[in-house]
Amino acid sequence: NDEKGVPVSIEIQAGKKVFIRQDWRTGDSEGSLLPVWNTVAQDTARRDLLFLTYIDADKATSKAVPKTEPRESPRLMRRGEAE
Repeated sequence: NDEKGVPVSIEIQAGKKVFIRQDWRTGDSEGSLLPVWNTVAQDTARRDLLFLTYIDADKATSKAVPKTEPRESPRLMRRGEAE
């Protein structure tokens, strides 16, 4: 069930950057996976983002994964084009 997870407390201080990664942990003897959030160092987060890969929405196992890109695509500018 994708509504179950491991409770976690993340300390966030004003004015400081915090980087969070979602990992997966085996939940029981049946091998079900539970989502777990962990704080990571900025260098680790930057390295992880270098290897971020998108998959087909049909292959996503979680209902929390949007079927379409939730962010607006940036408008690309051509050389010499003013904003």
